[in-house]
Amino acid sequence: MKREYQYKSVLAPYFAGYIKLKEAAGQKVNAYQYMFLQFDKFLIETGHNEPIITKELIERWRQTRVNDAPVTIGHKYSAWAGVARYMQSLGIKSYIASNPAKTGCRLGFAPYIFKRSQIEKMFEESVNLSHAGPVKNNSSLNAFPPLIRTIYSTGLRLGEAIRITLSDVQFDKKVIVIRHSKNGHERVVPMCASLENVLTDYLGVRERILKTTGEANQDAFFLRNNGKPLSYASVYHWFLDLLKRCGIPYLGDGFGPRVHDLRHTFAVHSIKQMIDNGMEMFSALATLAAVLGHKHISSTEYYIHLTEAEFPEIVTKSSNLMSEVYPMLDDYENEPISPDA
Repeated sequence: MKREYQYKSVLAPYFAGYIKLKEAAGQKVNAYQYMFLQFDKFLIETGHNEPIITKELIERWRQTRVNDAPVTIGHKYSAWAGVARYMQSLGIKSYIASNPAKTGCRLGFAPYIFKRSQIEKMFEESVNLSHAGPVKNNSSLNAFPPLIRTIYSTGLRLGEAIRITLSDVQFDKKVIVIRHSKNGHERVVPMCASLENVLTDYLGVRERILKTTGEANQDAFFLRNNGKPLSYASVYHWFLDLLKRCGIPYLGDGFGPRVHDLRHTFAVHSIKQMIDNGMEMFSALATLAAVLGHKHISSTEYYIHLTEAEFPEIVTKSSNLMSEVYPMLDDYENEPISPDA
Protein backbone atom coordinates (compact mmCIF):
# COMPACT_ATOMS: atom_id res chain seq x y z
CA MET A 1 0.00 0.00 0.00
CA LYS A 2 1.33 3.42 -0.93
CA ARG A 3 2.39 5.51 2.05
CA GLU A 4 1.02 9.03 2.22
CA TYR A 5 3.22 11.81 3.54
CA GLN A 6 1.61 14.88 5.09
CA TYR A 7 3.66 18.08 4.86
CA LYS A 8 2.70 20.94 7.17
CA SER A 9 5.23 23.73 6.65
CA VAL A 10 4.86 26.85 4.53
CA LEU A 11 6.48 24.96 1.62
CA ALA A 12 4.13 21.97 1.95
CA PRO A 13 2.17 22.75 -1.26
CA TYR A 14 5.39 22.87 -3.28
CA PHE A 15 6.78 19.65 -1.81
CA ALA A 16 3.51 17.91 -2.68
CA GLY A 17 3.32 19.53 -6.10
CA TYR A 18 6.86 18.54 -7.01
CA ILE A 19 6.15 14.93 -5.95
CA LYS A 20 3.07 14.81 -8.19
CA LEU A 21 5.09 16.22 -11.07
CA LYS A 22 7.71 13.48 -10.77
CA GLU A 23 5.05 10.79 -10.37
CA ALA A 24 3.34 12.01 -13.53
CA ALA A 25 6.67 11.59 -15.32
CA GLY A 26 6.84 7.98 -14.14
CA GLN A 27 9.76 8.58 -11.78
CA LYS A 28 10.28 6.99 -8.37
CA VAL A 29 9.56 9.39 -5.52
CA ASN A 30 10.17 7.45 -2.29
CA ALA A 31 13.49 9.13 -1.55
CA TYR A 32 12.09 12.59 -2.29
CA GLN A 33 9.05 12.00 -0.09
CA TYR A 34 11.20 11.23 2.91
CA MET A 35 13.70 14.03 2.28
CA PHE A 36 10.85 16.52 2.01
CA LEU A 37 9.51 15.22 5.32
CA GLN A 38 12.88 16.13 6.87
CA PHE A 39 12.87 19.55 5.18
CA ASP A 40 9.30 20.11 6.35
CA LYS A 41 10.23 19.38 9.96
CA PHE A 42 13.22 21.70 9.76
CA LEU A 43 11.08 24.57 8.44
CA ILE A 44 8.56 24.14 11.25
CA GLU A 45 11.19 23.84 13.99
CA THR A 46 13.02 26.96 12.78
CA GLY A 47 9.85 28.99 12.33
CA HIS A 48 10.38 29.65 8.62
CA ASN A 49 7.12 31.19 7.40
CA GLU A 50 8.01 32.67 4.00
CA PRO A 51 6.88 30.64 0.97
CA ILE A 52 10.28 30.97 -0.69
CA ILE A 53 13.64 29.19 -0.72
CA THR A 54 16.56 31.53 -0.04
CA LYS A 55 20.31 31.01 0.13
CA GLU A 56 20.20 31.85 3.84
CA LEU A 57 17.57 29.15 4.39
CA ILE A 58 19.71 26.52 2.68
CA GLU A 59 22.77 27.57 4.70
CA ARG A 60 20.83 27.34 7.99
CA TRP A 61 19.56 23.91 7.00
CA ARG A 62 23.06 22.74 6.04
CA GLN A 63 24.38 23.64 9.49
CA THR A 64 21.96 21.14 11.04
CA ARG A 65 23.07 18.23 8.83
CA VAL A 66 26.34 17.44 10.61
CA ASN A 67 25.41 13.75 10.73
CA ASP A 68 24.93 13.28 6.96
CA ALA A 69 27.54 11.72 4.72
CA PRO A 70 28.70 13.80 1.72
CA VAL A 71 26.83 11.61 -0.76
CA THR A 72 23.62 12.06 1.26
CA ILE A 73 24.14 15.83 1.37
CA GLY A 74 24.48 15.75 -2.43
CA HIS A 75 21.13 14.01 -2.80
CA LYS A 76 19.43 16.49 -0.49
CA TYR A 77 20.88 19.53 -2.25
CA SER A 78 19.49 18.11 -5.49
CA ALA A 79 16.08 17.77 -3.86
CA TRP A 80 16.15 21.39 -2.65
CA ALA A 81 17.16 22.53 -6.13
CA GLY A 82 14.37 20.51 -7.71
CA VAL A 83 11.73 22.14 -5.53
CA ALA A 84 13.22 25.58 -6.20
CA ARG A 85 13.03 25.02 -9.97
CA TYR A 86 9.44 23.84 -9.60
CA MET A 87 8.59 26.99 -7.62
CA GLN A 88 10.25 29.16 -10.25
CA SER A 89 8.12 27.48 -12.91
CA LEU A 90 5.13 28.76 -10.93
CA GLY A 91 6.52 32.28 -10.93
CA ILE A 92 7.95 32.14 -7.41
CA LYS A 93 11.56 33.30 -7.35
CA SER A 94 13.62 30.84 -5.32
CA TYR A 95 17.28 30.12 -4.73
CA ILE A 96 18.60 27.06 -6.60
CA ALA A 97 21.31 25.52 -4.43
CA SER A 98 24.43 24.14 -6.10
CA ASN A 99 24.98 20.45 -5.46
CA PRO A 100 28.35 20.10 -3.65
CA ALA A 101 28.73 16.66 -5.23
CA LYS A 102 29.07 18.42 -8.58
CA THR A 103 31.33 21.22 -7.39
CA GLY A 104 34.38 19.32 -6.25
CA CYS A 105 33.10 17.85 -2.98
CA ARG A 106 34.90 14.63 -2.08
CA LEU A 107 32.23 11.94 -1.82
CA GLY A 108 34.21 9.04 -0.42
CA PHE A 109 34.64 8.78 3.33
CA ALA A 110 35.32 6.20 6.00
CA PRO A 111 33.13 5.99 9.10
CA TYR A 112 34.83 7.14 12.29
CA ILE A 113 35.29 4.20 14.64
CA PHE A 114 35.72 5.40 18.21
CA LYS A 115 38.32 3.76 20.43
CA ARG A 116 36.96 2.10 23.55
CA SER A 117 38.85 4.67 25.62
CA GLN A 118 37.10 7.44 23.67
CA ILE A 119 33.70 5.85 24.27
CA GLU A 120 34.40 5.65 28.00
CA LYS A 121 35.54 9.28 28.00
CA MET A 122 32.39 10.36 26.12
CA PHE A 123 30.16 8.60 28.63
CA GLU A 124 32.05 10.23 31.48
CA GLU A 125 32.00 13.74 30.00
CA SER A 126 28.40 13.57 28.78
CA VAL A 127 27.11 13.95 32.33
CA ASN A 128 29.35 16.98 32.86
CA LEU A 129 27.96 18.98 29.94
CA SER A 130 26.25 22.21 30.91
CA HIS A 131 24.69 25.32 29.40
CA ALA A 132 26.85 28.41 29.06
CA GLY A 133 23.91 30.52 30.24
CA PRO A 134 20.47 29.84 31.71
CA VAL A 135 19.11 26.36 31.05
CA LYS A 136 16.76 26.44 28.08
CA ASN A 137 13.24 25.09 28.40
CA ASN A 138 13.65 23.01 25.25
CA SER A 139 17.10 21.67 26.15
CA SER A 140 17.89 18.01 25.46
CA LEU A 141 20.75 17.93 27.96
CA ASN A 142 19.04 15.64 30.47
CA ALA A 143 18.27 13.02 27.82
CA PHE A 144 21.53 13.31 25.87
CA PRO A 145 23.77 11.08 28.07
CA PRO A 146 21.37 8.09 28.12
CA LEU A 147 20.63 8.62 24.41
CA ILE A 148 24.24 8.24 23.26
CA ARG A 149 24.70 5.25 25.56
CA THR A 150 21.63 3.67 23.96
CA ILE A 151 22.92 4.23 20.42
CA TYR A 152 26.36 2.81 21.19
CA SER A 153 25.00 -0.13 23.23
CA THR A 154 22.37 -1.19 20.68
CA GLY A 155 23.54 0.11 17.29
CA LEU A 156 20.35 2.11 16.74
CA ARG A 157 20.13 4.87 14.18
CA LEU A 158 19.56 8.29 15.73
CA GLY A 159 16.07 8.51 14.23
CA GLU A 160 15.17 5.13 15.71
CA ALA A 161 16.48 6.12 19.14
CA ILE A 162 14.56 9.40 19.18
CA ARG A 163 11.33 7.60 18.28
CA ILE A 164 11.50 5.03 21.10
CA THR A 165 8.40 5.19 23.28
CA LEU A 166 8.00 4.35 26.95
CA SER A 167 6.29 1.05 26.13
CA ASP A 168 9.08 0.11 23.70
CA VAL A 169 11.62 -0.11 26.54
CA GLN A 170 10.69 -3.43 28.13
CA PHE A 171 12.78 -3.77 31.27
CA ASP A 172 11.17 -7.06 32.25
CA LYS A 173 12.40 -8.67 29.01
CA LYS A 174 15.60 -6.61 28.83
CA VAL A 175 14.88 -5.52 25.27
CA ILE A 176 13.94 -2.42 23.29
CA VAL A 177 11.36 -2.78 20.52
CA ILE A 178 12.12 -0.75 17.38
CA ARG A 179 8.87 -0.04 15.54
CA HIS A 180 9.98 2.80 13.24
CA SER A 181 13.03 1.53 11.39
CA LYS A 182 14.69 2.59 8.14
CA ASN A 183 13.57 -0.57 6.38
CA GLY A 184 10.06 -0.47 7.81
CA HIS A 185 10.48 -3.74 9.74
CA GLU A 186 9.94 -4.04 13.47
CA ARG A 187 12.80 -5.60 15.42
CA VAL A 188 13.93 -6.20 18.98
CA VAL A 189 17.37 -5.26 20.35
CA PRO A 190 18.77 -6.50 23.67
CA MET A 191 19.64 -4.28 26.63
CA CYS A 192 22.88 -5.06 28.43
CA ALA A 193 22.93 -4.69 32.21
CA SER A 194 24.79 -1.36 32.16
CA LEU A 195 22.35 0.18 29.68
CA GLU A 196 19.42 -1.12 31.70
CA ASN A 197 20.80 0.66 34.77
CA VAL A 198 21.30 3.91 32.85
CA LEU A 199 17.78 3.88 31.40
CA THR A 200 16.27 2.96 34.77
CA ASP A 201 17.97 6.00 36.32
CA TYR A 202 16.76 8.17 33.44
CA LEU A 203 13.16 7.12 34.15
CA GLY A 204 13.34 9.14 37.36
CA VAL A 205 14.55 12.20 35.44
CA ARG A 206 11.83 11.67 32.84
CA GLU A 207 9.12 11.52 35.52
CA ARG A 208 10.32 14.79 37.04
CA ILE A 209 10.24 16.46 33.62
CA LEU A 210 6.67 15.32 33.01
CA LYS A 211 5.59 16.38 36.49
CA THR A 212 7.10 19.83 35.99
CA THR A 213 5.71 20.38 32.48
CA GLY A 214 2.36 18.64 32.91
CA GLU A 215 2.95 16.53 29.78
CA ALA A 216 1.36 13.48 31.38
CA ASN A 217 0.38 11.88 28.06
CA GLN A 218 3.78 12.17 26.40
CA ASP A 219 4.81 8.73 25.17
CA ALA A 220 8.29 9.49 23.83
CA PHE A 221 10.98 7.94 26.01
CA PHE A 222 13.69 10.57 25.54
CA LEU A 223 12.38 14.06 26.33
CA ARG A 224 13.52 17.65 26.22
CA ASN A 225 13.10 19.73 29.36
CA ASN A 226 9.76 21.00 28.06
CA GLY A 227 8.36 17.47 27.92
CA LYS A 228 8.53 17.24 24.12
CA PRO A 229 10.47 14.62 22.12
CA LEU A 230 14.12 15.31 21.29
CA SER A 231 15.02 17.23 18.16
CA TYR A 232 17.85 16.25 15.82
CA ALA A 233 19.37 19.74 16.01
CA SER A 234 19.64 19.67 19.80
CA VAL A 235 21.29 16.24 19.81
CA TYR A 236 23.81 17.42 17.19
CA HIS A 237 24.57 20.51 19.30
CA TRP A 238 25.47 18.50 22.39
CA PHE A 239 27.34 15.87 20.38
CA LEU A 240 29.70 18.48 18.92
CA ASP A 241 30.17 19.97 22.38
CA LEU A 242 30.96 16.50 23.71
CA LEU A 243 33.57 15.84 21.01
CA LYS A 244 35.28 19.10 21.94
CA ARG A 245 35.34 18.22 25.65
CA CYS A 246 36.82 14.81 24.84
CA GLY A 247 39.51 16.23 22.56
CA ILE A 248 38.17 14.40 19.51
CA PRO A 249 38.73 16.51 16.35
CA TYR A 250 35.60 17.27 14.32
CA LEU A 251 36.27 17.45 10.57
CA GLY A 252 32.79 18.58 9.51
CA ASP A 253 31.11 18.47 6.09
CA GLY A 254 29.93 14.91 6.66
CA PHE A 255 33.40 13.55 7.49
CA GLY A 256 32.56 13.28 11.14
CA PRO A 257 32.76 12.06 13.67
CA ARG A 258 28.97 11.81 13.38
CA VAL A 259 26.32 10.56 15.80
CA HIS A 260 25.78 7.76 13.27
CA ASP A 261 29.38 6.68 13.80
CA LEU A 262 28.36 5.40 17.23
CA ARG A 263 26.28 2.81 15.34
CA HIS A 264 29.26 1.90 13.16
CA THR A 265 31.43 1.63 16.27
CA PHE A 266 28.88 -0.66 17.95
CA ALA A 267 28.99 -2.95 14.91
CA VAL A 268 32.78 -3.13 14.81
CA HIS A 269 33.16 -3.65 18.56
CA SER A 270 30.40 -6.30 18.50
CA ILE A 271 32.10 -8.32 15.76
CA LYS A 272 35.40 -8.12 17.64
CA GLN A 273 33.77 -9.32 20.87
CA MET A 274 31.87 -12.18 19.21
CA ILE A 275 34.97 -13.44 17.39
CA ASP A 276 37.06 -13.14 20.56
CA ASN A 277 34.42 -15.27 22.32
CA GLY A 278 34.82 -17.99 19.73
CA MET A 279 31.85 -17.33 17.46
CA GLU A 280 32.27 -18.19 13.77
CA MET A 281 32.24 -15.14 11.48
CA PHE A 282 29.07 -16.05 9.57
CA SER A 283 27.13 -16.53 12.82
CA ALA A 284 28.47 -13.22 14.12
CA LEU A 285 27.33 -11.43 10.97
CA ALA A 286 23.88 -13.03 11.10
CA THR A 287 23.47 -11.94 14.72
CA LEU A 288 24.65 -8.41 13.97
CA ALA A 289 22.40 -8.12 10.90
CA ALA A 290 19.35 -8.92 13.04
CA VAL A 291 20.28 -6.35 15.68
CA LEU A 292 21.10 -3.62 13.14
CA GLY A 293 17.93 -4.26 11.14
CA HIS A 294 19.62 -5.09 7.84
CA LYS A 295 17.49 -6.83 5.23
CA HIS A 296 20.44 -8.77 3.85
CA ILE A 297 23.53 -10.09 5.57
CA SER A 298 25.61 -8.82 2.65
CA SER A 299 24.99 -5.29 3.96
CA THR A 300 26.46 -6.30 7.32
CA GLU A 301 29.55 -7.75 5.63
CA TYR A 302 30.72 -4.15 5.19
CA TYR A 303 31.72 -4.20 8.85
CA ILE A 304 34.20 -7.05 8.40
CA HIS A 305 36.50 -4.66 6.56
CA LEU A 306 36.08 -1.94 9.19
CA THR A 307 36.75 -4.44 11.97
CA GLU A 308 39.87 -5.75 10.25
CA ALA A 309 41.10 -2.18 9.81
CA GLU A 310 40.63 -1.39 13.50
CA PHE A 311 41.71 -4.80 14.83
CA PRO A 312 44.15 -6.43 12.35
CA GLU A 313 44.47 -9.49 14.58
CA ILE A 314 40.84 -10.35 13.83
CA VAL A 315 41.92 -11.58 10.39
CA THR A 316 43.65 -14.60 11.86
CA LYS A 317 40.58 -15.50 13.90
CA SER A 318 38.05 -15.30 11.06
CA SER A 319 37.70 -17.40 7.95
CA ASN A 320 40.00 -16.51 5.08
CA LEU A 321 37.13 -17.33 2.74
CA MET A 322 34.73 -14.66 4.03
CA SER A 323 36.11 -11.92 1.80
CA GLU A 324 35.37 -14.15 -1.20
CA VAL A 325 31.90 -15.22 -0.09
CA TYR A 326 30.56 -11.66 0.11
CA PRO A 327 31.57 -8.88 -2.28
CA MET A 328 32.47 -5.48 -0.84
CA LEU A 329 29.39 -3.25 -0.80
CA ASP A 330 28.95 0.45 -0.22
CA ASP A 331 27.26 1.40 3.03
CA TYR A 332 23.67 1.84 1.86
CA GLU A 333 22.67 3.39 5.17
CA ASN A 334 23.94 6.75 3.96
CA GLU A 335 21.48 6.73 1.04
CA PRO A 336 18.19 8.54 1.78
CA ILE A 337 16.04 5.85 0.18
CA SER A 338 13.54 4.96 2.89
CA PRO A 339 11.70 6.58 5.80
CA ASP A 340 14.29 6.90 8.55
CA ALA A 341 17.48 8.88 9.09
